[in-house]
Amino acid sequence: QALHRVLQLSVHQLLQHQLPDSLDKHDFSITGNVQQILSNSDKHLRFIVLVDSAHQLGQPDDPVPLKLVLLNDYPSTHPKTDLDINVGDRWQFVVRLRPLRGMLNPGGFDYQSWLLQKGYSATGYIREARSSCRLVDRPVSVLNRLGAYVNGLRDRIKLAIKAAELSVFGGAVITALTIGDREQLGPWWDDFTRLGIVHLLVISGLHIGLIAGFGFLVGKGLGAALYLLFLRLSLHPAPHGVIRWLPPVLAVVAAFMYSLLAGFTLPTQRAFIVVLVVMAAKLMHRRVSAWVCLCWACLLIAINQPLAILSTGFWLSFIAVATLIWHFLPWHSTIKNFKLLKALSAQLALFVVMSLPLLIFIGKLSWLAPLVNLVAVPWISFVTIPMALLGVLFLPISVDLANWLWGLADWTVSILWRFLEIIPSAHGFLLMPVALSWSILAGLFVGVIAIVLPMPSSYKCLCVIPITMAILMPSQEVLLRMTVLDVGQGLAVVVETPSKTLVYDSGPKYSDQFSAGSDIVAPYLRYRGRNRIDLAVISHEDADHSGGLDSLGKVVAIDDYLFGPGFSGDPVASKPSEPNNKLTYQTCLAGQNWQWPLPNMNSLRIDVIWPSPAGPIEGNNSSCVLLLSWADQQILLTGDIEARAEREILKAGSLPNSAMTALVAPHHGSKTSSLRGFVAATNPRHVIFSSGFRHHFGHPHEDVINRYKSVKSSIWKTSEQGAITLTWSNQGHLVIEGQREKPVTSCLSCSAWWRHPVARNAR
Repeated sequence: QALHRVLQLSVHQLLQHQLPDSLDKHDFSITGNVQQILSNSDKHLRFIVLVDSAHQLGQPDDPVPLKLVLLNDYPSTHPKTDLDINVGDRWQFVVRLRPLRGMLNPGGFDYQSWLLQKGYSATGYIREARSSCRLVDRPVSVLNRLGAYVNGLRDRIKLAIKAAELSVFGGAVITALTIGDREQLGPWWDDFTRLGIVHLLVISGLHIGLIAGFGFLVGKGLGAALYLLFLRLSLHPAPHGVIRWLPPVLAVVAAFMYSLLAGFTLPTQRAFIVVLVVMAAKLMHRRVSAWVCLCWACLLIAINQPLAILSTGFWLSFIAVATLIWHFLPWHSTIKNFKLLKALSAQLALFVVMSLPLLIFIGKLSWLAPLVNLVAVPWISFVTIPMALLGVLFLPISVDLANWLWGLADWTVSILWRFLEIIPSAHGFLLMPVALSWSILAGLFVGVIAIVLPMPSSYKCLCVIPITMAILMPSQEVLLRMTVLDVGQGLAVVVETPSKTLVYDSGPKYSDQFSAGSDIVAPYLRYRGRNRIDLAVISHEDADHSGGLDSLGKVVAIDDYLFGPGFSGDPVASKPSEPNNKLTYQTCLAGQNWQWPLPNMNSLRIDVIWPSPAGPIEGNNSSCVLLLSWADQQILLTGDIEARAEREILKAGSLPNSAMTALVAPHHGSKTSSLRGFVAATNPRHVIFSSGFRHHFGHPHEDVINRYKSVKSSIWKTSEQGAITLTWSNQGHLVIEGQREKPVTSCLSCSAWWRHPVARNAR
């Protein structure tokens, strides 16, 4: 009961500094310290501000309780004003803020949850550069000063590594290993994931534990030297208390310093708590089992970080640690070379046990990881990291010596990478051939238990039967599934039959680091067990519909393309290398059609009903319009068509006489589309609007919503409900649900209390 109250208090304090939804898109004056710069380029600066005070413009007597704010600055919006924002500076900014919010899709990254775990109060951007100013006074709080100093030190180390003339790849890895800045690792991130070495190239619990162990050994050495010195000088009594305390204290200090250098992120905080628990047990001379230490660490983390359970890293790290504890117990044996055998088989044990959570949280796992880590773990841990950290240690003494050490670390990284590059890029990932379900997860769990537990081989074989049956005989109750993904202001639709996959539009590309194609559509396909796309349709050339195609084609094989007449992209560059599979693509034109078989002897018919040969060749009205039909069900995918195209479609008589089952609203619900005649002719039972949450375009327009309501259509919005999924059974029954409204049995955190504005505003 006491723990429950502590958790309630922690969560309440966290929510107290959240920006209320009623203040969305309001302008504020905030005063605070620049805590960290996350990315910096000529076009964009992203940084964190620790807020001292905040109030709406014009209301200085009405403060708003904010804590951490994630801000963006776009220099192109104020070319005559150079803000020159640096870590540790104290600023007064005029900003526009938004409450924590993110897109929500099955199998996708939960940005809102991530922001909440990091402790952010709001996100926003600098609204008026001329009204922002650097303040002379320094932060009074000791913690603020310490934070500013540490972040400034991290920036200086980053600049020193950059000036050391290392290779691009080696410099990126050394920066990540020393200060936890993984921004520069982007070009190689997919390869790290494929090889299963992400945990080695960013500061994780493994590195904190390694440095703590190094500190412990140094403490033991110093203690032994101190004891010998007292014996040599015949001094009595010997400082046994100091000698006993030195190893644990130095281990904690070393772990703490490295955690600070890494920015004291949530993973490093968790690892540091584990080090504290273990060293406390050492100091108290208690024979505490590893399981008890792990439980204490979980308890302290739950108190310190009540929302840590929302983090994928939390579950992966603790499952990995628990696996290693189980694997290495008992610690002693009469078997010859017992410790060596245990060390060599540890990676295999991790692979087997971690396969289940990796498939649940990430949707894929690296089968290369056990082999690669046998070489990479000792090489990075005992060669590269010591050299990189020694370079940091000697930087204040001699820049040349630091550069020489970093050069050696760069050389060790290059040697390892040359070895790993031998592995073909097409190898590495193991994907589920079917969608994850409770039956699949149960079968996987039974299979993992059978592999790791000591039991007769015949019993192990029996335990593999459930997962085999679940994969070979998946449920055929679902005839068709269509998901309108939440991609913000854009469109991406995935249509699935038991044997075929259609992707209609690929959403926008937001930046070099984030694209709807690779970061929303592809994870959804992996979540659904879909490893290739049979037909990719890009309705027209607008970036919010076509921007994600390039990144999508790089991670998912696409068999055929259909492009709107105005699209001029290069699908060949996006296609994964498959020499035996010839790429085909066509320009969308009315009259084209496909027939995809369905299990109940029917077929899904896909018809292109627009543009006509005499229609527009570019722009919104050139959008490729698809009519999907089978039995008495019809779905219309309309792209961005506007009034002109709608009139032409009605004039040509391309629409069926019966009402549409579902319609993806033209042009995101813009007032230039969805004419009354078009709405009356389609008469959809369900209409889905794909648009950004409170986007400045204002989609969907209220008049458009009212037109659909007038024909009694059910209204669905990705901006409010997340991804919208429509599922038809073999009997033709339709179930439609939004991702944010799914029950716990379908999605553990989709309908969580902290997602709802009412819960956050009830203070």
